Amino acid sequence: PMIGRDILIGAVLGSLCVALMYLRGALANFLNQSFMPDVIDPDTSFVGISAFAHLLINQLSAGLVQALMMMFLLLGLSLVLRKDWLGIGLGTTLIVSLFVVPGLSSESLGSLLIITIVGVILVFTTFRFGLVSSMTTLVIFHLWVFFPTTTDFTAWYSTIFLVDLILLLGLVAYAYYISLGGQPMFSGKILQE
Repeated sequence: PMIGRDILIGAVLGSLCVALMYLRGALANFLNQSFMPDVIDPDTSFVGISAFAHLLINQLSAGLVQALMMMFLLLGLSLVLRKDWLGIGLGTTLIVSLFVVPGLSSESLGSLLIITIVGVILVFTTFRFGLVSSMTTLVIFHLWVFFPTTTDFTAWYSTIFLVDLILLLGLVAYAYYISLGGQPMFSGKILQE
């Protein structure tokens, strides 16, 4: 049940990060400012279903590796500096600066603030909820990075987004099921009232 809970927490925080990054793009469009797109490899993202396995493996491995890197950085700095709050503060500064520095020349102040909030959410997830939540947050966040997101389901590139979205929703549904610890998913109390 605790693993299911951690996956659900990571899914919520990952979805929040994705929503903030879309807000960043909407803010830049509203203010008529440019912003740096974040699709890692547009050549493989727009090839269709043939690249799905490749992109899914990249999405999962990036979430795993980045979560482990954040965890070891925060732990290592806390051990070296001998104070948890100092190690976490320095680690947060380093991680957030990795997000913010590439966009200093091209991003607006609002976009940089949103990127900073996303970085803080990722560090907070790692510190407060642990590795499983952090990995889940990053895997959900990488849906936005690796797959071209669309609401036009007739677009030729929508298939890989939909398949990945269905897999992630299945993961969240399974996490909800195991988080109940054997209790029934839907109780009959609503029908009795």
